[in-house]
Formats: sequence, structure tokens, C-alpha cells
Amino acid sequence: MELNLILLFSFCTVIWFISTDESVAEFVVLVGEYIKTKTRIYWWWVTNNPRNPIVKFFITRNSYKEAEKLRKWIYEERDRNSSSIEQSETSEESSN
Repeated sequence: MELNLILLFSFCTVIWFISTDESVAEFVVLVGEYIKTKTRIYWWWVTNNPRNPIVKFFITRNSYKEAEKLRKWIYEERDRNSSSIEQSETSEESSN
């Protein structure tokens, strides 16, 4: 019960200061923005930190997907270039 009264008294005191002094109200708003910003920074760091095993898994998975795409593209380009080289060689032989 005593803790409830202490919290109520401190809350009412803060509200009284906020309502009577504009600079205290500004300070409370700035502290709220500061806490919100620090929370966003912390959350971003937790969700994007490479030492986090879940994030590491996502990075690895995306890297493997990109590697597969590149490998497929490289093989297609190699096959396309080799077939065009063969065609040009055949046309040169037939013209000679």
C-alpha cells in the first residue's frame, strides 16, 4: 500500500510540474523522444547484428540464393557464347 501512495504522490508531483512550467513539459517530451530513439537503435541493432544466429542464418541463406542465381546466369551465358562461337566457326568453314 505504501508503494502505491509513493508512486501516486510522485506521479502527481510530476504532473503538477509539467502543467505549471513549460520548460519541464518540453523536457518530458524530449526525454520521451530520446527513449523512443534509443529503443529504435537497440531494436535495429538486435535485428541486424551479424553475431545474432538468426540474422546470420538469413544472411547465409540470401548469399546462397544469390550464388545460385549467378551460377545459373554464368552457365547460360557460357552456353550462349559457346553456341554462337560454334555457329560462327561453321559459317567460316562453309564459306572457305
